[in-house]
Amino acid sequence: KTIYIETSKKIRSDPSRHDSLIALNSDGSLKWRHELSNGEEVRSSPVIESGKIYFIADYRTGEFEKNYSNLLCLDGNNGNIIFNNRISNNKNMSSTGLSKVIVDNNKVFTVMEYLYVFDANTGEELFKSSYQLQSTDTYVNPIIIDNDLVFILYGQMHLVSMTDYSIKTIDLNHGDVLSTPALDSNTNIYYGTETGEVISIDKEGNLLWKYDFNPTNSFEGPYIRSSIVIDEFFGLAYVGTKNNNESKFLAINISDGSIRWEYPVGRDIYSSPLIGNNSRIYFGSESGYVYALNPDGTLAWKTSVSQDITWASPTIDSNGVIYIGGMGDGNGNGSLYAIQTDSTGLLLGPWSKIHKTNQNTAK
Repeated sequence: KTIYIETSKKIRSDPSRHDSLIALNSDGSLKWRHELSNGEEVRSSPVIESGKIYFIADYRTGEFEKNYSNLLCLDGNNGNIIFNNRISNNKNMSSTGLSKVIVDNNKVFTVMEYLYVFDANTGEELFKSSYQLQSTDTYVNPIIIDNDLVFILYGQMHLVSMTDYSIKTIDLNHGDVLSTPALDSNTNIYYGTETGEVISIDKEGNLLWKYDFNPTNSFEGPYIRSSIVIDEFFGLAYVGTKNNNESKFLAINISDGSIRWEYPVGRDIYSSPLIGNNSRIYFGSESGYVYALNPDGTLAWKTSVSQDITWASPTIDSNGVIYIGGMGDGNGNGSLYAIQTDSTGLLLGPWSKIHKTNQNTAK
């Protein structure tokens, strides 16, 4: 019955360094607030596991620069720090997001400059990769497939054994992936790319299908930064596009990658959708609306909020209330919105929201 939300500002300056991880009760009242007193910000989704909150905080100095990134673990009851570990001293970063962590079997896995594994209870370092994974820290959101940590980075898929930490790398030969991959019940993987492709592969990296929105000029968009969700009953994968006034929300047949239907919204969709247990699909966009679509692509309803919903993705509780964060008014005054829907929770399925569960476990 607790909602966790983190704050950040796109470009940092010393007077504005007052970001927090905030815990709210279900009525919107404050439970506790953990202020990042050293001036960090949080752009990754928190992971809730065994009463603890895990997330990455970055000390940014510009759009593409930072001083460091830390892994924090907080007590979910009071927000007190359990451990705070440095995971990257990389000075270069992407402006479009950063990594979340994976917590499994009492271990925390982080993918930044290097792959780190920590004890989830004490923060003790268990493993660090012997080579640098990336020279610019970018948006990496791993998932778990069987006993492997799986993530896509710079056109390659990496499979990391979660027991001996050996790494297998497969070339995929496509553009960057900023979204979180989704997984169906057959362990097929679905994701979008920065070069306007929606792709499905198997765990070995074999291409099942690809839908290319702009094969002649992939760098002019649309870009796929929304993460895919899956409704196997209707055989559909849902995702939004970033394409300015041509932005659309799409339903794609998971059997062959063809388009079943599309719904235009006229503003960028970074927000990843979720599927309610009545099979309605909910998402936000830069238009300032939260949309509810039926599985046939018709509009069930849309609700206007007073702020753009650019980066945040919705989550839903067992009463059917959606929670989603707004971008603020330009002066740091962002809001969290609670919207009553006509669902009564998340669809039971292989991948009904970004990071799979309300606890962002990706497993």
